[in-house]
Amino acid sequence: MITNIMQALAKAGKVISRRAVIAPVIILITALCVSVFAFSMETYVIREGNETIMHQTYLKDARGILGSVGKTLGELDDAKITETENGEIEITVMRAGTVNVTADGVMKTVDVRYDDTVAKALDRAEITVGEIDEVSMPKDSVVQYGSNITVARVTISEKTQTVEIPYETRIQKNKDKYVGHTKLLQKGVNGSKVQIVEVKTRDGVVVSETVMKETVLTQPIANITEHGTKVSANVIGASGTITSRDGALRYSKVIEVTATAYSAEEHYTNQWTASGARARVGLIAVDPRVIPLGTRMYITSADGKSWVYGYAVAADTGGAIKGNKIDLYFNTVKECNRFGRRKAKVYILE
Repeated sequence: MITNIMQALAKAGKVISRRAVIAPVIILITALCVSVFAFSMETYVIREGNETIMHQTYLKDARGILGSVGKTLGELDDAKITETENGEIEITVMRAGTVNVTADGVMKTVDVRYDDTVAKALDRAEITVGEIDEVSMPKDSVVQYGSNITVARVTISEKTQTVEIPYETRIQKNKDKYVGHTKLLQKGVNGSKVQIVEVKTRDGVVVSETVMKETVLTQPIANITEHGTKVSANVIGASGTITSRDGALRYSKVIEVTATAYSAEEHYTNQWTASGARARVGLIAVDPRVIPLGTRMYITSADGKSWVYGYAVAADTGGAIKGNKIDLYFNTVKECNRFGRRKAKVYILE
């Protein structure tokens, strides 16, 4: 280079000593080098997790800078260079992580970038999601390392089915017939209808069936029974008030009956009543045609003085309990034998 400069000057008719040329050139080169290094050197704060490294280099590329401190980036790793408010230049290392993706009964663990979405994770797992399939997380949300993403396969189909229309039961009261009288006037018949049903399955399991359309084929026919409402000779009193151990009780009528006794003591009878309750004192058996199940009543002797059974509820039935008969519950067989068969008054409570 120096020789070329001297030759150029010689052609111009000037003679310059070699020493006079070398000195300025050396000074110029030195100045340029100092200038280049002075303006290229940067101090970087490298952060990865809880680790922080201060590093000074003239390199500008994040991967190159990390390589100079012994850090390498994998295919899905990333690093960002940012400048903080106080002028520091930071390099943040973001390593890849994993998520679990389950579909079609198979779970896959796949590597993901820090900014991958759920949709990208599914793509990395090579899982195709249908238009109506259900994903456990929004597909546009960013994945969280270690999370579990599930895909449910959903199908929508239609089926046609014929179903029954249940008939209704009606009671027709007849004031000329006594209480307890029943007669079938019209037998009930179920109707039918055709339905078009939308069936939704999730992973092969039916989760909902929605009726989209239905057409009635036959109308149901109501079941009609006649019930007598005329008070029989066994009703010996109208409404009033009776004094019990718990105070005054209002009743709507008084019925004269024959009372027997039963117990749920072992090897004697069933422990459960016809109404589904466990047998106990106060739950008695009746003929539902005379005293409907659920009726509340107060029971005494026929003279109202000899004995008092007290408050009771019609909760059970019995093969021998027909008409104006009741079966009183006692705890033991001994009590039942002692009671035997007696006349009684039943006050039907309001």
